[in-house]
Amino acid sequence: MAFVPPGEAVLLARTGTALVCGNAEPLLVQRFEVTRREFRAWALERASSPELASVVETWTEDTLDWPASSMTLDEARAYAADRGLRLPTVREWLRIASGTRAQPWPWGQNEISSVANTLALRFDRPTPVGTFEQGRTPFGTYDMLGNVWEWVLEPVDPPLDPALAWSLGGSFASRQRRLYETGPDGHLALNVQELDAASRSTDLGVRCVAEAEAWLRLRADELESVSGARERLVRLGARWGSEVAPALERIARGDGAPECVRWLLEGARQ
Repeated sequence: MAFVPPGEAVLLARTGTALVCGNAEPLLVQRFEVTRREFRAWALERASSPELASVVETWTEDTLDWPASSMTLDEARAYAADRGLRLPTVREWLRIASGTRAQPWPWGQNEISSVANTLALRFDRPTPVGTFEQGRTPFGTYDMLGNVWEWVLEPVDPPLDPALAWSLGGSFASRQRRLYETGPDGHLALNVQELDAASRSTDLGVRCVAEAEAWLRLRADELESVSGARERLVRLGARWGSEVAPALERIARGDGAPECVRWLLEGARQ
């Protein structure tokens, strides 16, 4: 999981109102898109759709590190909820992908080739999650451009048809595009796909998030019982960096703050 402290990214265009994207509370975000390995057992045991089961059963062992795909929006939400997580909103997703500086590419201000699995590479299939190290975001999340589209909640411009939903980020089957840009009319244009919420596609997947404080409190016993837990969590906090320290300090000051938060904070302060 990556830690995203509270903050905003302001997406600007020549015309119209800026889009303010952010999270008021610290978030934990899956660094990678949910993999086939993670999703397969849930889909076979918990999902009620024979159609989804038939897709999952075709996944071979050598592809289990690819991002999971072909789930509907409701199935993506159910998978997240069963793990104490949820799908990000559009504004949260864009903050995570563009960073606090509102950069137009997940990796920075300028386009770079061969750092994301998009149509330009002609792979015509997903790649194992996290393959493109140079394409990661400042928060340490991977594949927020390319590989598979990702389901999100709360479209900025809600479709007139309530059966439609949004996915963001592009895929191996779409061209490499900025996270946002100025459209021909001068207004903001997002790299978004509007589609039926019941859609299934081999290039449509999911990434989950959770409110950091609630998730850490819920999972504290599990995190603290792992062998070498303190050392591992201190290293994780150090990887998150000093930027997250103020948010962790606030959680640590709360009543009954779990020991795992103090270990993470110890690392973040290094």
